[in-house]
Amino acid sequence: MPATGRRSGIDQSVLDLLVNMCCAPWDLWRPLHRIGPRRRFRTVVGRATRHVRAAVADRGRRKRHGRDRADEVAAILGSGVETQFQFQGILSSQKPFRDWLTEVLNCCLGFYTWEFGQLKLGCRINASAVDAYTAGNMLFQSLRLAPIQSAFEHLVLSFADVAYQYQANTAEYCDKGHAAYYGRAGSPLTSQMHSVGCSTLSQALRIAATRTREEIGGVNATEWRMRGRPSGRPRCWSGNEVGQVVSLTHPDVPTGTGKFRFQRWSLKKDWSVEIQGQTVTDSMYDLDVGPKPIDVVPAPCRLCFTRSAQPGVGALPVQAAALGRAVPE
Repeated sequence: MPATGRRSGIDQSVLDLLVNMCCAPWDLWRPLHRIGPRRRFRTVVGRATRHVRAAVADRGRRKRHGRDRADEVAAILGSGVETQFQFQGILSSQKPFRDWLTEVLNCCLGFYTWEFGQLKLGCRINASAVDAYTAGNMLFQSLRLAPIQSAFEHLVLSFADVAYQYQANTAEYCDKGHAAYYGRAGSPLTSQMHSVGCSTLSQALRIAATRTREEIGGVNATEWRMRGRPSGRPRCWSGNEVGQVVSLTHPDVPTGTGKFRFQRWSLKKDWSVEIQGQTVTDSMYDLDVGPKPIDVVPAPCRLCFTRSAQPGVGALPVQAAALGRAVPE
């Protein structure tokens, strides 16, 4: 990839092709086991060529209609607008594909995972809950809240700055309030991070601030104390994907309710599913612009009316769980 301020249409199309191949690979990596190896190669190349041509045509339509302006956001430093996340760099050294994929996704707060043998990409730009878990749809006493120690609160991000002809530059973000809260105001925990594709100081500060807030758990003491890694076994699992945010309403949660980003799930021998995640807050992504759907509200507990067997006693209201009925003994 050339280290220039603007990429050509074919380079952008190839980059879009790689992302589309990872996000929606069925059209390109359709089962080809019924044909020979030579024909299989020609088929894959033909499909890739069609994807590139479609990407080039779509890029041209977007430029003619001016829809590329929607990708620009207000700059953190100075005035004007900028592209929120972009990759400008050279993929020259020999590295495994996994390492290069991590380097590229670090420029957009992205992540990758494997789901049933397919590569899945995502971007952490919001903390909107797409599902809700309560005490009614969790197995009894299955919730565990493990605390997490912050590894850093001062992040130094090094990158090649396009304003200085791609010379080395650094962007620093330090949460002094978090350091003072834990009694280390003079010596905050510091970490180093290098980004091979970040090219502007504004983008580097946006990434450093969001990454630091994710590490410490938020922006105030209440959010810092709630930081943890919850895990539990839901009674009814809706098949949440890794990277999605769900809400948790449970008496064991310090504030009664919280949000966590879904990180992994595992199937147990008794066919129950155990889910794990990490707490997130809306304030972590205040500097990021993107779609932020409305949080899913947990369903209220319904009331079941049962009649007592004793004579002269009428119906008694019993509060039931969200996904079950309570029968008095």
